[in-house]
Amino acid sequence: MAEKERKGRKNYFEVQRYLDYQKHVKQSSQATLKRKWAHLQHLLEWAVAIRFYDTPKLELTFQNYILEARND
Repeated sequence: MAEKERKGRKNYFEVQRYLDYQKHVKQSSQATLKRKWAHLQHLLEWAVAIRFYDTPKLELTFQNYILEARND
């Protein structure tokens, strides 16, 4: 498995743990979880090649990425 895929996979599992927390601890509704997942997909796409804690090193900020991102 390539390094890029490994990092993206770790980020994916972190997002899934967050959503699981929202579901079981915060007791978020299915609609809320679905909306959060839709938003977090952009974060995963932006940070595909780097672990979340290393994202400050990226030149393209998440805010600028979102301005250009499309959800087609």
